[in-house]
Amino acid sequence: MNRRTLLARTATLAAVGVAGCTSDGTSDDGNSGDDSNSGNDSNSDNDSNNGNDGSSGDESTEDATKLVDQTFERTGDCEQAGSATVTRDGESVVVEGCIRGRNGCAVAVLGDVQYDATEDHLTVVVATEIDRDDDEVCSQALVSRGYRARVEFDGGAPDTVDVVHDGADGRSTVTTSNATR
Repeated sequence: MNRRTLLARTATLAAVGVAGCTSDGTSDDGNSGDDSNSGNDSNSDNDSNNGNDGSSGDESTEDATKLVDQTFERTGDCEQAGSATVTRDGESVVVEGCIRGRNGCAVAVLGDVQYDATEDHLTVVVATEIDRDDDEVCSQALVSRGYRARVEFDGGAPDTVDVVHDGADGRSTVTTSNATR
């Protein structure tokens, strides 16, 4: 339960950070509490950028790469825990991997997605959490859980992608992918 709270707060803080970077300086202090409610909706951040920037800002933001959507799915058991591959597909980045969970009730979850436009650098954090019913008993064996994450961009896929696993093996970067352009 604590991990879910931590993940939710991390996602909210990341959204607030992005919203703070894209707004004008005056509205950042007044909307701090409101950003946590709208930070989970990527469309609301895009709408606020279009409303605050004016026409000259729209031209520069149209050319810049922006994160617009992310999806995550569990793909079942896998064999090579601690591995991940990165594929660029047009304006999307697809990460497929295998993370180790601490017991039979562990499932893969999307921990965090951060995009640094200045560095053109995407970091995808995949974690595990325990998902069980109150009366369910979990095996005490380590398990390997597969996943697929897709991160959609507007303006092209980023040059550098780091995939970080935060599971039974600890937190570590399992792969770094650099685009060859």
